[in-house]
Amino acid sequence: MALPSEFIIRSWKNIGMMLCDTKNGGMKRLGLLEFLALKKEGELTDYQQHRAYPNEYFPIVQWAITNRCNYKCRHCFMMPGDKNSTEYPVRFGRRAFASLQSVHEHRRRA
Repeated sequence: MALPSEFIIRSWKNIGMMLCDTKNGGMKRLGLLEFLALKKEGELTDYQQHRAYPNEYFPIVQWAITNRCNYKCRHCFMMPGDKNSTEYPVRFGRRAFASLQSVHEHRRRA
């Protein structure tokens, strides 16, 4: 049985292998036996294969400014949205990032 295309296997420094749901944003820690079972099936696409990143995992915000991205970067977790959806104006993005920055600054002081 093949792993559905929206699932990929990733890991970061100090975090073991994770099964990442790129469609819904969820993650599940994989035990060694689970990982080996998935790998043994041999039906993982190149994109789904395990990739280990040397940096520590941290929550990030990704915003596709336009609906024109091809979503083919190997590091990308985003999934294509509806090409007909509304693109937000730049002022919306500036306000959103200002809010995120203030939350980040607050957490650093805590």
